[in-house]
Amino acid sequence: MKHLEERLQKYLPEGTISFVIPLLLAHKVKLVLTRERASKLGDYRHPHAHHGHTITLNVTLGPYQFLVTLVHELAHLLVWEKHKNQVAPHGLEWKQCFGSMMIELAKLEHLPVEFRNALIKSARNPGASSVTDRYLFPVLKQLDPQQYSEEGTILLSELTSGNRFIFRGVIYTYVDKRRTRIVAKREDGATFLISHFATVTRLD
Repeated sequence: MKHLEERLQKYLPEGTISFVIPLLLAHKVKLVLTRERASKLGDYRHPHAHHGHTITLNVTLGPYQFLVTLVHELAHLLVWEKHKNQVAPHGLEWKQCFGSMMIELAKLEHLPVEFRNALIKSARNPGASSVTDRYLFPVLKQLDPQQYSEEGTILLSELTSGNRFIFRGVIYTYVDKRRTRIVAKREDGATFLISHFATVTRLD
C-alpha cells in the first residue's frame, strides 16, 4: 500500500489519494503508468487468462485530469464486475456508476470549488470523454495549465467544422465529428481520422 501511495502521490491532486487507494487495493488493480498516447488518456482491461484488472494511465496528464481519468476507469471496473460484457461500455450502467463516484469525489472539501461544482454538474449525465464534457473540460484546462503551456495549443475537441489547425507539422481542416475521432482534411484533399485528444495548434 505504501509503495502504491508513493507512486501515485505525485500525479494526483493533494488529498485525493485516500479516495482511490481503497478501490485499487480492494480490486487488486494492476496500475500501469505510460507515456502520452495520442488516442486515449487511459483505459481499463478486465481480467483475462492469468491477468487481473488492469488500468493504464498517461503520466503526462495534469493532476486533476489524471484523477478524473482514473475514476472514469475505476467505474468501468465496477460495472464489469457487476455486468461483465452484457452492457455498453459507456451506457446507462456506467453513467450511473461514474456519476455517483463523481458526487462522492465532489464531497472532498479541500478540492477547488469550481472543480467540485463541475463534477456535480457532469455527474447528471457523464460523457465518455472529459475533453468533450462542457462542464468539466473548461475547469480541467484551467486547473492543469501545464498541459496547454504552448501558446495557441488546444485539444482538437475544442474546434468546430471549418477550423484549420496544425497537427504534427501538417495543416488540416476540421470536417466532421465522430464518436472518438474527428474527420479532418489535409490541404491536398486527403481525409484522415484524428483523435479528439490530439493536441493541435489552431490557425483561425
